[in-house]
Amino acid sequence: MPIISSIKNKLLLLQILTAVFSIFLCGSLLTVSYYRMFGQSEQQNLETIAQVMSNNVQVPFSFGEAYINEAEKTLKAFQSDTSVLSAYVLYQNGAVFAAFHKDTTRYSLPRTMPDSSKTLYSYIKNDTLHTFCYFTVDSIHGYFYIQKKSAQNKVLLNLVATTLIVVLISLVLGIVSALFLQQAISTPISSLIDTMQNVAKQQDYATRVTESGDIELRTLSQVFNDMLLQVEKRDASLQEIKHQLEERVEERTKELQDKTQALQLSNNELQQFAYIASHDMQEPLRIIGSFSQILAKRYQNTLDNEMKEYILFIVDAVGRMQTLIKDLLSFSRVGTAKMQVKPIVLSNLLLKCTSNLRFAIEECNAQINYADTLPVINADETKTLQLFQNLLSNAIKFRKDTIAPIINISVQEEPTEWLFTISDNGIGIEKDYSEKIFMIFQRLSTAYSGTGIGLAICKKVVELHGGRIWFESEKDKGSTFYFTYKKDF
Repeated sequence: MPIISSIKNKLLLLQILTAVFSIFLCGSLLTVSYYRMFGQSEQQNLETIAQVMSNNVQVPFSFGEAYINEAEKTLKAFQSDTSVLSAYVLYQNGAVFAAFHKDTTRYSLPRTMPDSSKTLYSYIKNDTLHTFCYFTVDSIHGYFYIQKKSAQNKVLLNLVATTLIVVLISLVLGIVSALFLQQAISTPISSLIDTMQNVAKQQDYATRVTESGDIELRTLSQVFNDMLLQVEKRDASLQEIKHQLEERVEERTKELQDKTQALQLSNNELQQFAYIASHDMQEPLRIIGSFSQILAKRYQNTLDNEMKEYILFIVDAVGRMQTLIKDLLSFSRVGTAKMQVKPIVLSNLLLKCTSNLRFAIEECNAQINYADTLPVINADETKTLQLFQNLLSNAIKFRKDTIAPIINISVQEEPTEWLFTISDNGIGIEKDYSEKIFMIFQRLSTAYSGTGIGLAICKKVVELHGGRIWFESEKDKGSTFYFTYKKDF
């Protein structure tokens, strides 16, 4: 964890930065202010000197060149002032009347003269302050011109150095005061944070924080300890409730397991009973049907038409009963037969399915469409074949009279399952039958043959493969059946 991330170090850094920034800002403002004031003061002083000296040289200037020496003696008064570089008495056209300069080899005269409408004119160039004072004596116009080395930059350096020293001293004092505050405030807060972290990690609500520091920090620590005490009591109560709930859940789980085993055993026995009962009922029905046909054949000349009709009713009922029993046996075998899961090439399975339904397909010129390349899935081949065969035969059976059936089969891969779609252009299904269509022996119309067990078998096959089945349909607009198989089945 970075050092700056702790509260005490953030507080320390904040205090130091605040103090240093405040002092630096004040020092900078004072430096700029004093720098400007010094420059203005230096200029005003030099302009005052220029006015005084211009008054002193006006008399020699009025008498002309014969008094040049007198003017230069007056200018030599600057000999003792080390900051004055040179001084001149100039005619209005810039010609020199009298001059004084400390360095006789290096000096410069102004190239242009200022506007005579201004009595005083000053400017700074190359750290040198230049001042002109315009005067008129006996109708003769002239200038007193002086050059002085400006001390403004030197003063600026001194001010900057002083400011930096003050900032440095303030930084040291800030660090010392921050360390003191850290010891007085941050240390107790850090102790409180450490205790909080330990409580959160170890879930030990019996831990207590040491009360130290000022009254506010001691109060905070005391409140935190009181909170821990309340949490500790509630945690103990929750642990007791948790223990009781675990015991109750364990009891209920055992009861549920016992009931599940009993239910599974009952289902197995029921399925076995249905299989045996259906199988055993085949023989009496066969005998009834056979003897009814024998009676009809033997006494066909002696029986009246009404009796013959009764015998036909018996034979027809026996046939329908046999069909129901066969379908019931098929439904029972779906749940009792062991699953034989293996890789299945869907395209080969659909070829086998259409081959089994060849006569029904040719009878109505049905068209069954699916992709040339279909995926390989893990499933029970026999049950999956029965599933597709039931759905395709339903699509063929419930067709419109005016057009040939068109059936489209598609497979879509999902993250955890395969999604199968079988759509047709048949008569469709009304929405009222959406709940009961997959129930056993549920027939939607008596106009078509069948026992109403085919879709119930489809639902059971899909559920055995860990999937679900549903449909979308509108009357006279065809139906679309969807079902899924788990990938990792």
